[in-house]
Amino acid sequence: MESTTVARHHATTALTEMGTLTSGGRRVIVITAATAVLWLLGGLGFLFEGLVAIRWHATLFGGQVSVFGVPHQGVLYFVFVGLLAVPALVVAGTIDWDDIANIDWGTLVLLGGGIALANALAVTDATRWLADVTLGTLVGAPIPADAIARSRS
Repeated sequence: MESTTVARHHATTALTEMGTLTSGGRRVIVITAATAVLWLLGGLGFLFEGLVAIRWHATLFGGQVSVFGVPHQGVLYFVFVGLLAVPALVVAGTIDWDDIANIDWGTLVLLGGGIALANALAVTDATRWLADVTLGTLVGAPIPADAIARSRS
């Protein structure tokens, strides 16, 4: 109980020292909130509905009838909205281009690609196939702890 009181006091002191939220800080909050809302709503796909063929719309923005033959969230679902946030922050004057250039974009692309790959594997049941191929021969075999216990008795 005492630790929460200390933490609350520390937070209050830090907020007081920081002062009120600047206009730049408010712009960052608005851009972040808009990005989160667009991600939750499915991006900007609604702007292109009817303008692009149904299969391509589903491929880019998510849907049941994509050109890949499997339903998914769309290539641009997260990427397009996320990438729009970067220039919005620059235009709003809340971040400098030099700061953007110093971001480790390779790591972000690696993480995004990993998440997209995991989603694709799950949607297509490739994870089940991969498990069957790699571990299927072990079905019915005793687990190592069980094998060790049996060897000692």
